[in-house]
Amino acid sequence: MTVIDVLATGFTLRRGPGFRENLKRVKEAIKDSRFNKESLT
Repeated sequence: MTVIDVLATGFTLRRGPGFRENLKRVKEAIKDSRFNKESLT
């Protein structure tokens, strides 16, 4: 898992700031669809 994480981080950094901004927007867009453990209690 560590190797995959390092490779993914390197890929993202190599793509540049525009790619990171796009990932940030995607993360924000899917935040509401995440599974919420607290809603089960």
